[in-house]
Amino acid sequence: MRYRTFQERLSCVAGCQTAPFFYDWLAANDATFHRDLLIVRNGVKLGDDDELSFELSELDHIQIFDQPKGIVGDILSPIFKVVGQVFSFLAPKPAIANNGGNTVDSPNNSLTGQTNTARVYKAKPDIYGQIRSFPDLIQESVFEYVHQTSTDGGLKYVTEWMCIGIGKYDYESVRYSESSLGSLAGAEFQFFQPGEVIPQIVEGYGFDDVDGQEVPGQNEAGDFPIETATANTVVSGTYSGGQIAMKIVKQAEFDYFMGLVLPHAVTFTINVTYSTASGSVTTDATFSGTLISAVETNDGAVVNPVRWYTFTMSDLQGPQDIPATATINTTKFILNDNEALIVGPFFSPVESTQLWLHTQSSLGGNKETNWKVVLWKIDDDYNQVPGTQQTFTYRQTTPHDSTSEVFYRTDKITPSGGFGKYAVSFQRTDNSSDASLLKVEEIHSINIRTNVVHPTDTLVRVKVRATENALGSRERKYNALVTRHTITYDLDTQTVDYTLRPSRLFADAVAHTWLIMGEQPVSSIDLYGLYSIAESLPDERLGYFDYTFDDENDSLGDRVQAICNAASVVAYWDDGVLTFTRDQKVDYPAAVFNRANMKTDEYKINVRVHAARRL
Repeated sequence: MRYRTFQERLSCVAGCQTAPFFYDWLAANDATFHRDLLIVRNGVKLGDDDELSFELSELDHIQIFDQPKGIVGDILSPIFKVVGQVFSFLAPKPAIANNGGNTVDSPNNSLTGQTNTARVYKAKPDIYGQIRSFPDLIQESVFEYVHQTSTDGGLKYVTEWMCIGIGKYDYESVRYSESSLGSLAGAEFQFFQPGEVIPQIVEGYGFDDVDGQEVPGQNEAGDFPIETATANTVVSGTYSGGQIAMKIVKQAEFDYFMGLVLPHAVTFTINVTYSTASGSVTTDATFSGTLISAVETNDGAVVNPVRWYTFTMSDLQGPQDIPATATINTTKFILNDNEALIVGPFFSPVESTQLWLHTQSSLGGNKETNWKVVLWKIDDDYNQVPGTQQTFTYRQTTPHDSTSEVFYRTDKITPSGGFGKYAVSFQRTDNSSDASLLKVEEIHSINIRTNVVHPTDTLVRVKVRATENALGSRERKYNALVTRHTITYDLDTQTVDYTLRPSRLFADAVAHTWLIMGEQPVSSIDLYGLYSIAESLPDERLGYFDYTFDDENDSLGDRVQAICNAASVVAYWDDGVLTFTRDQKVDYPAAVFNRANMKTDEYKINVRVHAARRL
């Protein structure tokens, strides 16, 4: 039995003699057909319940439509139809996700509003050909103030790290928006190709709650109300090991102190009794110290339990004439916040080895600012890690006798507590005035990475000098004209040339995508046919492909067809090989029809069986 595409007309002679019933003939030829058949007898479609064991006669006209299913049917496609998706059954080759925006689209593919964005958890750009790239940010901007002399106000330099994309690129025409980056004062840039060692990357993470807070002077105490609470019922008071613990019945007035971040400077007043040579003395005593613990407890009752607050203070300073053996009476306890003039503490967002403190001092003639910074390491519950508190003092002066100037500075601290999260507070140790103002501009948690290698990506570092007192904020618009390096194919030797070189040809993009990015075998693609089409183009520019793939959900087949579309080339699957043809005018059209290029819902075999007269 011979088969041609679409329809085969048969005359049942010997077959009908040996199998006069249709079902017997069908069973004898079972291997010829697929699982799903459509049978039409004398123009009537047979249903699932119709009898198939009927006797064949010479007057019967039977049509059998063979409908293949399964994986073979899934991959069939017409050769002359430009399709948007090819070989979607192939698993996509996901790009590596990087580290800010909620958009999938790369700004490279936008016609307007192109900016540098941090496309968090999105695919890295996979660029082919030559495009103007607006690279993705891979970390927060990091800045520092640099001084040329010991008396200048400081210049702000901002560093950006960005990812051009996967692979190697040539680059030229590096710009900020439309301006050459080299023409900007203090600007510099450096590209790092895949596998190249990057000597140092400074990773910075800004404190979210720091945004130019002013640090008040000692003379401003009256402008900041002090929180205070007085206990109605004192349960007990104890002194031990240089610490005082006061237990009171829970009061709403003390909720403020229960919510403080500890340690916290406080003052408190208690009533004590102690013995002297002249007799017993009972008096109120005021102490200053550090609140290190605030705990709520209860008596364990299920209904209406009695609740207590216990406050523990250390680093005590008070009247010198009160002995350590004095009895703490249960008649008074007044607790005051002593940090009204302290700004902070601020908490680092991530663990780090360094802290960079950025401050501004606005000074008139012969003025100065003096302040101290107290920091300590914290655990996951924001409690102080014992033994990690440090205090640093700073002073900023001006060389001017009468003129005013703002002095910017970056102070870099490596805490003795090592790698971890920290709490940081600021306090001025002198008076403030209109001619002496101190502000905390920003704090960065800093980690220094050395000898970094990105094996698959091209990165760029840009460092620019920021504008002092800018009138408005501006978007990042760093860009460069980049050309992707790809492999190619030699038509003469009919071999793949794996040497990377800049290319804009669609054929090189297809070969690189299929073999390098998709990691498919060379035997699975007709490179000779692909490059023959590319070489036959009347103008090389007709084969240019300049685009950025930015969605990891695009399958390998999607990408190949997208590249081919640039040259009006169609990719199709022919006997296990990715094959290509170009949609163009030809003098002698030719086509191949077979079961491998027929679509599932259109592919049918029409078999006509005519029973012959018995001899």
